[in-house]
Amino acid sequence: MADYDFQQLSPHDFELLSRDVVQARDGIQLESFKAGRDQGIDFRYAKGAANLIVQAKHYAGTGLAGLLRELHKEAVKAKKLNPSRYILTTSVGLTPPNKTEIMEIFGGLIAEPGDIVGRDDINGLLEQHADIHQRHHKLWLTSRAVLDRVMHNAAKTQSDFDVERVRRDIARYVQNSGYPRAVEMLNDGHVAIISGAPGVGKTTLARMLLYAFLEQGYEAISILTDFQTGRELYQPGKKQIFYFDDFIGATFLGERASTFTRNEDRAILDFIEMVRGSKTARLVMTTREHILQQAVAASEKLKHSHLVDHKCVLAIRDYGRMQRAEILYNHIYFSDLPPSYRDQLLADRFYLEIIKHSKFNPRLIEWLSNYRRVKNMKPENYRGFVRNLLDDPAEIWRHAYHEQISDSGRSIMLALYTHRGECHPATLEKTFWSIHELRAQRYGFSTSPSDWRMGLGELAGSFVHPGTKIAVLDPSLLDMLNATVLEEPRNAIDMIEGATRFEEAHRVWTFAKLPANAPIMRYLSKPD
Repeated sequence: MADYDFQQLSPHDFELLSRDVVQARDGIQLESFKAGRDQGIDFRYAKGAANLIVQAKHYAGTGLAGLLRELHKEAVKAKKLNPSRYILTTSVGLTPPNKTEIMEIFGGLIAEPGDIVGRDDINGLLEQHADIHQRHHKLWLTSRAVLDRVMHNAAKTQSDFDVERVRRDIARYVQNSGYPRAVEMLNDGHVAIISGAPGVGKTTLARMLLYAFLEQGYEAISILTDFQTGRELYQPGKKQIFYFDDFIGATFLGERASTFTRNEDRAILDFIEMVRGSKTARLVMTTREHILQQAVAASEKLKHSHLVDHKCVLAIRDYGRMQRAEILYNHIYFSDLPPSYRDQLLADRFYLEIIKHSKFNPRLIEWLSNYRRVKNMKPENYRGFVRNLLDDPAEIWRHAYHEQISDSGRSIMLALYTHRGECHPATLEKTFWSIHELRAQRYGFSTSPSDWRMGLGELAGSFVHPGTKIAVLDPSLLDMLNATVLEEPRNAIDMIEGATRFEEAHRVWTFAKLPANAPIMRYLSKPD
């Protein structure tokens, strides 16, 4: 039997689940309503003399005591509505005496215990209605049983996959058709390319897919640089799911935006065909939409392939107003923002300004809802910060890099840049010290044995994801570093002279050779 505690669902997620289980149990179609503070109605069924009201109460965190306090207020509203039938759903586990107490609070409005649907009742209904269970993928993906299997399989396959972080991301995820469509692509054609504008949630969706396939016993393999790495790790007959985040942008990083110089396009297509021909391999890739279109335009091979057909590419478009509201709500609900900051979002309905903003995207919402990033400002300045973030998100990255992190933090970012945005900590630390000590001597700042630890601490969660691999928070950070190197070419010299391996220097040199980056090459060519 299903045994969910529903704590990974937001109140809105729980409302939708409640609607589906009541509809399935009672064979009715419920009306849904916009959220209203004191309406007392989440769903309604009205036909003839019937006036049924459904109210969902998600109190898994506060438990029975918190639920009962709220129900005393809810009963007053319910009596004014005078429904012919009143159904209450709750994520709190209830005993028969608990249900009796709730019926007494409502003074006869709830006719029978069966109209109080507690946590165990919902779990039972999910067992009876498998279609609801599968449709609410966020519910079962975040379950304890799935988490245990994912962690076991990740350890068994020695995967670097950050299980706990993805589980936290899933809690904030707004359920939509993207996930089931991508699963269908992987099951039918073994390949899913997730395309979209920067910040629309491509990486989150991709990691959810890896999480789900890990649970099925697949080995998760991240490809960092090129498809040759994937070929070397491919094992025929073994359940493997390959993941290449920003597979065109991360591979070429704008270094060859107008052409493919080493048959990289052929390598992409060959790897896809290899996976498609395997019964046990799967491939998930993400790409920024404009970069994918540029790559297709630049390559005859890609242009005449089936790379961008509807069976392979899942395009994530901009979000509608309702989805934006859910994204903002979920991020705030599961965030560590203190009440004083949350109040600023509610005051004067400021949240509507966020939802309607032309530059709204989940990445920015994640940033503004992270207390670590805003704790140095007073709550009364929070709204101004949010406006600035939305008006010019790139400026926020640049400002934070130049003004808000230490020399140690900048040295780590430059070191990570030479590793294409992702690296094992020990390797990155070695590159960091080489670059950092060179820069300290060159620019006259002091160093300390704790610089690596302190620098990494200030970057964690705001610029990088720490873990078994350290990775940039988002590919757009590499774009910002590209611009920084172009604006300040001395950074290129620092990285080349501080490189500990040929590949690190080559990454910078290749970028500098682009025609658009002539200022860097001129600087590198200047005599000492």
